[in-house]
Amino acid sequence: ISLLSGNQLGPYVGNVPGIPRLGIPALRMNDGPQGFREVSSHRNGYTTQWPSALTVVASWDEKLVHRWAQAMADEFVGKGANL
Repeated sequence: ISLLSGNQLGPYVGNVPGIPRLGIPALRMNDGPQGFREVSSHRNGYTTQWPSALTVVASWDEKLVHRWAQAMADEFVGKGANL
């Protein structure tokens, strides 16, 4: 059942336990695309606000889009999210 519903433990919006005996890692999901949103009780609602995807792509600057996506990905990974 936990694989179907996950749980709300930790700063992620969704958690699905891994299955170590099968080598399947836990999924630690978070919202996007505007930024990492913590749902832990001590900082409920905390988020880093990034420019919207529409704003970034409207620049037609492929390097800017890549830098925006990489910076957001680095933040999510740095905070432990993996999906």
